[in-house]
Amino acid sequence: MPVFSSELENAIHGSIALARAQRDEYVSLDHLLLLLIDEPSAAHVMQACGVELDRLRSALKNHFEQLANFQEARDTIEEPMPTAGFHRVLSRALEHVKSAGRSSVTGANVLVAIFGESKSSAVQYLNKAGMTRFDAVNFISHGIAKNPRYQTSKPLVGADDSTDNDDGETQDDDKKTALATYCVDLNMKARSGNI
Repeated sequence: MPVFSSELENAIHGSIALARAQRDEYVSLDHLLLLLIDEPSAAHVMQACGVELDRLRSALKNHFEQLANFQEARDTIEEPMPTAGFHRVLSRALEHVKSAGRSSVTGANVLVAIFGESKSSAVQYLNKAGMTRFDAVNFISHGIAKNPRYQTSKPLVGADDSTDNDDGETQDDDKKTALATYCVDLNMKARSGNI
């Protein structure tokens, strides 16, 4: 069963503490997003997707200040409750990591899961910052970033791991790809006169 990374746990606990400090009744995705700005894997994905973290942080803090102006002062402070969307996002991230066979849920996984709550203001803030779910998944899966400083090259899964030798023929490495296992290389057969 996958577990939350320590950085993600800190972000989750921090979002609850933030809601408590602001005397909010609920812990929302906005609280979580504000704390994900400082979670290393989520911050890296946001920066790669062209998000200016300081600007996003400022917009979210402004959002909380505006909400505070409309809220009634509560006499009793109860522990804030995570919203249903908050629970769904963490469950979605956990299930995704579990199905991928990985052992740790990171802030990047949660960031992608937030986009499943399309009507949340957290998604609106990410969209305003220029980030979409496609951008996040494209960077995490393929290393394709909107910000060129974060561009990475990841090998394609199932790509041919062969190298050319001096006479132009290819030699396979020790690994056999699905392509080599289940397909017939007609070019190789033609070169050897078997076609």
